[in-house]
Amino acid sequence: LSIGIASPFFGWWSDTIGSLKIPLALTATIGLISSSVIIFVPNVPWHLMLVCLVGIGIAAGGQSLSFAVVKENNKPEHLGTACGFQNMMVIAGGGLIFQPIVGVLLDYYWDNTLINNVPVYSAAAYEKAFIIIPACFLVALLASLFIRETYRQSE
Repeated sequence: LSIGIASPFFGWWSDTIGSLKIPLALTATIGLISSSVIIFVPNVPWHLMLVCLVGIGIAAGGQSLSFAVVKENNKPEHLGTACGFQNMMVIAGGGLIFQPIVGVLLDYYWDNTLINNVPVYSAAAYEKAFIIIPACFLVALLASLFIRETYRQSE
């Protein structure tokens, strides 16, 4: 629900202020803070957990702005290829790259517990494996600071 509301909101806001950097930096910061609280704060109360999960959804809404960055920073004759590559990276990042990395980290931090020959991972192993989430939001925040802002001059 939060990503469904946040995506069009950040698109509208970005158009209104004529900037992509500010909304991208804001969504990355929201994601960094929200995911860090979930992972690093012990015994997060359910109401704070709910706020943080909504925050991660809001942060994910900023992902739609990446297509505007691609549009504004590529020549019209290269736009189809650039958008196709962007879409592929969005899909590949989640399923092809980061899910296996989380699996490798879970295996690395696994304490060899088996139940019915099925590996059982501890909460600590998940916490360590999921550090990749705030790390990605941090990279997104840093990347947002280096985006070439066009101020909608390509329109």
